[in-house]
Amino acid sequence: MKLEKKLVKGDLLKMIEEEEEKLKGYVVVEKEKREKKIEEQLSSYEDHFRQFKDEYGYSDSKGTTTFESFVEKQASPYMFENDLLE
Repeated sequence: MKLEKKLVKGDLLKMIEEEEEKLKGYVVVEKEKREKKIEEQLSSYEDHFRQFKDEYGYSDSKGTTTFESFVEKQASPYMFENDLLE
Protein backbone atom coordinates (compact mmCIF):
# COMPACT_ATOMS: atom_id res chain seq x y z
CA MET A 1 0.00 0.00 0.00
CA LYS A 2 2.68 2.51 0.98
CA LEU A 3 4.61 1.68 -2.16
CA GLU A 4 1.49 2.23 -4.30
CA LYS A 5 0.83 5.60 -2.60
CA LYS A 6 4.41 6.69 -3.26
CA LEU A 7 4.14 5.62 -6.91
CA VAL A 8 0.87 7.53 -7.29
CA LYS A 9 2.37 10.60 -5.61
CA GLY A 10 5.41 10.37 -7.90
CA ASP A 11 3.16 10.13 -10.98
CA LEU A 12 1.07 13.07 -9.78
CA LEU A 13 4.16 15.20 -9.16
CA LYS A 14 5.47 14.32 -12.61
CA MET A 15 2.13 15.30 -14.20
CA ILE A 16 2.06 18.55 -12.23
CA GLU A 17 5.59 19.44 -13.34
CA GLU A 18 4.68 18.74 -16.98
CA GLU A 19 1.60 20.96 -16.71
CA GLU A 20 3.68 23.72 -15.12
CA GLU A 21 6.13 23.55 -18.03
CA LYS A 22 3.24 23.81 -20.50
CA LEU A 23 1.89 26.84 -18.65
CA LYS A 24 5.31 28.50 -18.58
CA GLY A 25 5.51 28.04 -22.36
CA TYR A 26 2.02 29.49 -22.74
CA VAL A 27 2.95 32.52 -20.61
CA VAL A 28 6.05 33.15 -22.71
CA VAL A 29 4.03 32.96 -25.95
CA GLU A 30 1.35 35.29 -24.58
CA LYS A 31 4.00 37.74 -23.39
CA GLU A 32 5.62 37.76 -26.84
CA LYS A 33 2.22 38.35 -28.48
CA ARG A 34 1.51 41.25 -26.12
CA GLU A 35 4.94 42.81 -26.76
CA LYS A 36 4.46 42.49 -30.51
CA LYS A 37 1.05 44.17 -30.29
CA ILE A 38 2.52 47.02 -28.23
CA GLU A 39 5.32 47.47 -30.78
CA GLU A 40 2.78 47.63 -33.62
CA GLN A 41 0.74 50.22 -31.77
CA LEU A 42 3.83 52.26 -30.98
CA SER A 43 5.00 52.18 -34.57
CA SER A 44 1.55 53.24 -35.75
CA TYR A 45 1.63 56.17 -33.30
CA GLU A 46 5.09 57.11 -34.55
CA ASP A 47 3.90 56.95 -38.16
CA HIS A 48 0.89 59.10 -37.29
CA PHE A 49 3.08 61.66 -35.53
CA ARG A 50 5.57 61.70 -38.42
CA GLN A 51 2.71 62.24 -40.87
CA PHE A 52 1.35 65.05 -38.68
CA LYS A 53 4.75 66.75 -38.57
CA ASP A 54 5.13 66.48 -42.35
CA GLU A 55 1.62 67.78 -42.97
CA TYR A 56 1.96 70.83 -40.72
CA GLY A 57 5.64 71.55 -41.28
CA TYR A 58 6.93 70.90 -37.77
CA SER A 59 10.52 69.80 -37.31
CA ASP A 60 12.50 68.07 -34.58
CA SER A 61 15.28 70.64 -34.60
CA LYS A 62 15.17 73.24 -31.87
CA GLY A 63 16.36 76.79 -32.18
CA THR A 64 16.74 76.86 -35.94
CA THR A 65 13.56 78.81 -36.62
CA THR A 66 13.85 82.56 -36.32
CA PHE A 67 11.05 84.60 -34.86
CA GLU A 68 10.49 86.35 -38.20
CA SER A 69 10.04 83.07 -40.09
CA PHE A 70 7.72 81.82 -37.34
CA VAL A 71 5.58 84.97 -37.60
CA GLU A 72 5.46 84.64 -41.39
CA LYS A 73 4.22 81.05 -41.15
CA GLN A 74 1.72 81.77 -38.39
CA ALA A 75 0.52 85.14 -39.61
CA SER A 76 -3.20 85.60 -39.78
CA PRO A 77 -5.07 87.68 -42.33
CA TYR A 78 -6.73 89.40 -39.37
CA MET A 79 -4.68 92.27 -38.03
CA PHE A 80 -5.53 91.87 -34.33
CA GLU A 81 -4.71 88.16 -34.21
CA ASN A 82 -1.18 88.95 -35.32
CA ASP A 83 -0.69 91.00 -32.15
CA LEU A 84 -1.04 87.74 -30.20
CA LEU A 85 2.07 86.33 -31.86
CA GLU A 86 4.29 89.01 -30.34
